[in-house]
Amino acid sequence: MQVSVNTEEVPYRASHAILLYGQHRPGYASVHDVEVDSSGELSIEAGVPATVDGLRKMFDSLDPSRSARPVFLEPNILSQGPGWLVWWMRPQTRRVWFESKEIQVETADVPHPGLVFAVTSRQWRVFAVKGKSRPRPGTKLYQAPYWNVWKGGGICVGSAQTPSAGVQADPADWEESFFSSRFSHPNIHEQNLLVKYRGGSAKFWNAMLKGKFKAFPLDTLVPTELTVRDVLAQIGRDV
Repeated sequence: MQVSVNTEEVPYRASHAILLYGQHRPGYASVHDVEVDSSGELSIEAGVPATVDGLRKMFDSLDPSRSARPVFLEPNILSQGPGWLVWWMRPQTRRVWFESKEIQVETADVPHPGLVFAVTSRQWRVFAVKGKSRPRPGTKLYQAPYWNVWKGGGICVGSAQTPSAGVQADPADWEESFFSSRFSHPNIHEQNLLVKYRGGSAKFWNAMLKGKFKAFPLDTLVPTELTVRDVLAQIGRDV
């Protein structure tokens, strides 16, 4: 086997090889030197395990413009990569909108708990967290107490206008899409599984919209069995 490439009349020869191993998708990679004998035949030598840092440096060397544009990750970004974005929204007050006969006030500024959003090319999820500190991998996640959100955090997009840039969009654009949509119905109907509040989620949101709470009542959050680490692991299997 002989492999060479001419780019702008500059000859290149194969010097390294990356081998991918796996079943349905690559699960392991190794890097090998390529030797050339006197007749020009190539042979792949024994390899070493590839590392994420090593692969990143290789791609940067192939595209110098990548290393020329360092990226600053905002403190709210928990994880980002090809095909996924996970971030944290601090506890804050912002406006929500409802479109339901069960809700007496259509829109108002209300307090929200800290939220963890996760976006991939396949799904969009949201969870609640307690406290004001940036979540850690072991931080416990709670069911986001919003209508149009499934058990497990999946968001029913409905008529919401999601950012055209997808996972490359700014987190603020995704948040705006979520909060400017109309919450029209609860996707979890069992008592105390969406929010722990006497009378159910409609009574809870009516109280919120009428200004009953100055800060989000964290004792109403329903715990899940997930942590931030679990969500990141799920994303790793999906993308």
